[in-house]
Amino acid sequence: MARIKGATMTHKRRKKMLKLAKGFYGCKSKHFKMAKQQVMKSGNYALAGRRMKKRQFRNLWICRINNAVRPLGMNYSSFMAGLKKAGIELNRKMLSEMAINETGRQTSFERIRSERLRTQMDEKITSRENAKIKYACRLSSSAAFRRSEGRFLAEGRKLCPELARGAQLETLFYTEDAMARCPELADLPGEHYLVEDHVADKLADVGTHQGVFGVFRTPVHTLDEVHTGGRYLALERVQDPGNVGTLLRSAAAFGFDGVLLSDGCASVWAPKTLRASMGAAVRIPVIEAGKMPQAVAQLRAKGITCLAAALYQSQPLSAAQSGCPGGVCVVIGSEGQGLTDETIAACTSTVRIPMTDRVESLNAGIAGSILLWHFRGEGL
Repeated sequence: MARIKGATMTHKRRKKMLKLAKGFYGCKSKHFKMAKQQVMKSGNYALAGRRMKKRQFRNLWICRINNAVRPLGMNYSSFMAGLKKAGIELNRKMLSEMAINETGRQTSFERIRSERLRTQMDEKITSRENAKIKYACRLSSSAAFRRSEGRFLAEGRKLCPELARGAQLETLFYTEDAMARCPELADLPGEHYLVEDHVADKLADVGTHQGVFGVFRTPVHTLDEVHTGGRYLALERVQDPGNVGTLLRSAAAFGFDGVLLSDGCASVWAPKTLRASMGAAVRIPVIEAGKMPQAVAQLRAKGITCLAAALYQSQPLSAAQSGCPGGVCVVIGSEGQGLTDETIAACTSTVRIPMTDRVESLNAGIAGSILLWHFRGEGL
């Protein structure tokens, strides 16, 4: 009796394998044995290729989402963490399509931010011993630490948004009451942390605070930025933070191009100075000039007229020209000691504010503001 070989199923299996190998080069598409080997290898390559394709698309989606949320002050990881905490279940593919296809006045990412998703993703700090709180407190209390770190701490619901226009905001701390009063704080960039009231009390520089604190990067400016034809204010050993802040605010208001500070001046980035300046510290370049006589000499080398404010052996302010072709720099000293003899000698000339004998002198902030008004920018 003949042996049964199952020819029908064998031919079916061979035809199926050759069909899968259709298009392969040479014998790999014609001979069953070689075709079977090549189909198995091709399956392995296809599996690896599918996984690589998924990986590449995932990277592409992440790049698109990251580019969409960066202008809103967030990055990809913080945005995705916020979506998860908010219970928004959208995969990366859909978020990527939203990022590249939405061109309206307000994208979905902006709507998500406006709905205070940022608030939901913020951490809550409950301990006064938190490392970030200690770091911020040290920035507030130590000028040397502010200088070494290149950062400063500001406080206030109005002051922090003002400073964020001209300085990089890295970290924002706020209480629940402050966020309820100013929901627009959620739109500010940087890391956001919700703090309890007793933690905010530790951050505060004054007894009664507004519950909003920000850590900013310190803007850096040098004497090389001083240009001919500009208007500048120079302060020598003005140690009162209120006077320094007032003069910064007046210089910004009257169109001056920069403020020079000598050694011994109050720190511009101290909390009291920042409150007095009301954000002017980042709207006008502030230059740490070192020793004032040498700084005045550099300004005069650029053709800038330097006028020292002095009570004695000086011309009245009305006799001084308000406009100088090469630029002007008003140099003001401390209220108690005034300018040093070396600084007065380095200046082009001296001026004084005429006044009655009822008072000996004016407050440095008031006197400086009067001088700045006289040498104000054009059109004011």
